[in-house]
Amino acid sequence: MHGSASALQSHYHFRVFTNNEQLHESDALVFDDLDEVWHEGAMTSHEIIRTLLVRIDPGLDWRLEVSDDTGRMIYRFSFKAEKF
Repeated sequence: MHGSASALQSHYHFRVFTNNEQLHESDALVFDDLDEVWHEGAMTSHEIIRTLLVRIDPGLDWRLEVSDDTGRMIYRFSFKAEKF
């Protein structure tokens, strides 16, 4: 995650969950606009899922939630592995 600080930018939080257990919450990250937030969320999700590939078992429910400083969720990126 790559946001940098500035007084004029908005703050966002990135939280990672696996099987409904929160594993990580970023410090507040700052971005100029929602396009930058989306791009960072997508790239971060890609990087994390890529590192999980050797440990993906059926039943994995992974997600990255992005919220603003008020706690309102802006984006959710998710990956679910199911066996039928």
